[in-house]
Amino acid sequence: MNAVDAQVMRVLGQYAHRSETADRFIIGFLGLGSIKLLPIVALVWALWFRKHERELNRSDIASGLIGVIAAFVISRFLQDILPERPRPFFSGAHDFVLPFYADDRGMEKWSSFPSDHAVISFALATIIFLISRPLGLVSYFWSFFVVCLPRVYGGLHYASDILAGALIGISAVVVSVKAFSKWPWLAQRLLAMEMKYPSAFYGSAFFFSYQIVTLFDDFRKSAQAVGTLFLW
Repeated sequence: MNAVDAQVMRVLGQYAHRSETADRFIIGFLGLGSIKLLPIVALVWALWFRKHERELNRSDIASGLIGVIAAFVISRFLQDILPERPRPFFSGAHDFVLPFYADDRGMEKWSSFPSDHAVISFALATIIFLISRPLGLVSYFWSFFVVCLPRVYGGLHYASDILAGALIGISAVVVSVKAFSKWPWLAQRLLAMEMKYPSAFYGSAFFFSYQIVTLFDDFRKSAQAVGTLFLW
């Protein structure tokens, strides 16, 4: 744990385990999937159907979502190849103060670096920012204070986990959008599917949106189960 992580932990620790109501709100309410990521995903959908510059917006969203997938894959790859970093909840860090209602959420065997929540939320916020700066700033604010900060407060991540995840998410989307702007036909082919096969397109988009809100949890658990099966 570096000095910045320790300092952030000490600051947050001053407020932890003081009020059951506050901790219940931060740990319980803000930890709900429909509170964390669903509003940002809903905002992406709203921009998809916005009439102003619809074709350009949809192109940026399509290419940006490919960046979201790339960012998540990079995050998972780093978690697998880097030395395991126990979450503050399990590390025994003396600066960490356990809030009321804190829950490890079955993450004892999951490395904390980088934060998947930060990767996904900041990647989505970047898509929104590239289309609408005011809405993007609101999304960044939401990503930091609603999605990520409670996870540091509850001992699921260090501050550096959040920073690394945010940088990965932002960078992946920016690179993806710029790359697809040089080869617009790639995004155009994807968008053509919306016109030709709307039922399949929006059904798949709904499924993908659900996976984003749950951070692809079903896929991760399935992959882990398959890996365990073959290891045995």
